[in-house]
Amino acid sequence: MTRQQHQRGVTLIEVLITAFVMAVGLLGMAALQLNGLNTNHDAYYRSQATLFATDLADRMRANLDAARDGAYVAADAPSDPGYDCQTSFPAATSCSGTELAAADLYQWYQRLGDTATGLPSAQASVTCPAPCDTGTPYTIALAWDEDRSGDVTAADPTLNLQVVP
Repeated sequence: MTRQQHQRGVTLIEVLITAFVMAVGLLGMAALQLNGLNTNHDAYYRSQATLFATDLADRMRANLDAARDGAYVAADAPSDPGYDCQTSFPAATSCSGTELAAADLYQWYQRLGDTATGLPSAQASVTCPAPCDTGTPYTIALAWDEDRSGDVTAADPTLNLQVVP
């Protein structure tokens, strides 16, 4: 009689290969999830930038005379004007258009740079070719540090919105 020999260890190799394939699959799923989270965060910043730009455009439209006089032009964050037009003036007086523009710009830049709700390392400028009058567009330019490297670089996104007050 001949003796049959059985293979041994085949099941162990199959289990090891299955574990390896599963590990690679799970790593791939984790990478997809991380990529999705990063893309969602980038989209959040772009939405915030759009909201900031349209907020300033609405402020300009609410103060047309000052906007047409160029009062909203700003290369960077203005200094604190020392008042806001909601609480600083007695009931019988009000802000002039230029004072309102200064207060609007200051508040807008403060919200833009807020660490909780603003854009990281935000840079903004508001320009208007001279003379700034009826029909001349303002350009609101925003840039932010999307990759959170600590600096706004050419690789980071920008948003330019043109507004005709």
